[in-house]
Formats: sequence, C-alpha cells, structure tokens
Amino acid sequence: MNSESLLNLHTEESLDSSTYLYSVLLNQDNIILNANRKFSQELFFGSNKLEGSHLSDYIFPQDFSKYELLLKKSLSKRERSFFMDLRKVSMDGVDFEWTRWEFFPRYDKNKIKEIVAIGHTIESTSIGKRKKEELFLKQNEFIEKMTFDHSHDMRARVANIIGILEIMGEDK
Repeated sequence: MNSESLLNLHTEESLDSSTYLYSVLLNQDNIILNANRKFSQELFFGSNKLEGSHLSDYIFPQDFSKYELLLKKSLSKRERSFFMDLRKVSMDGVDFEWTRWEFFPRYDKNKIKEIVAIGHTIESTSIGKRKKEELFLKQNEFIEKMTFDHSHDMRARVANIIGILEIMGEDK
C-alpha cells in the first residue's frame, strides 16, 4: 500500500468515526451510498433507510436547488470542490440546523462517478437565541440612553430660551 492509499484509508476512518463532521457519499443521482455515524445518528428518523435515500429528503428544497446549480457549475468547470451552506432537517423533523458543506465530485473519465460531501453544524439554535437576546438588550440600552440624552439636551435648550425671554421682559 502506498502512502496516498494509507492517507485515504486513515482519512476515511477518521471521517467515519468523527463526532464533529458529517460525511456522506453520494452517487451521480444524489442517492446516499454511505454516511458516517454522526450524520446517521442525527437523522435517526430516516436512519433505517438513510442509505439508498435521496439527499433532498434531508435538506430544504430551496437549498437542494441551489446545490444542483452549484454542482452543475462545478462540473462544467471541472472544479475540484465547492462550498455551500445547507439547512439540514433536525432530529425532530420540523426544525433545521445550518450546516456548512464541501462537496468533492469524483470523475470517471468525463462523467461524474460519485460525490463525497463533508460538513459540520455552523450554528445551534440556542447560540442563535442567545446572540439575538444580547443584541436586543444592547439595542434597548442604546435607545434608552439616546432618549435620555436627547430629552435632557432639548430641555436645556428650551430652558435657555425661556430664561432669555424672561430677561428681555414682556415689553420687548
């Protein structure tokens, strides 16, 4: 076995047992031929039929359309790989998680043989909620400070005008 074969074997074993990365092998028709444990476990509602099912069953339709366009573009230019963000259906089958993927088309002569896809989650819902809450609190603080500053600035100006009018007296 040459060093490249050993590297590929080691990489494939690492991807299969990864607890962070998703790894999926697709055929030219986007049918799942193989998926690592992490991807299979997170899609437990389809894990019995995961292999042999279509990739579009696990991602949003708009994202799958975008994927198809990027794949066509990649194939026409014979690019080594392409990146994209996909919304993967979450465990409950209702919500979704944002994931970032890199797709590696493998060619046999001039035709696509298979596609290796490697991805990971880029934002969990709880992190997103926390960020939104923090931004909302900062925005409220800013609005309160701005309102306080403006009301006091305005009051000071009006008080100055009233003071000048009193000094001038009624007859002027």
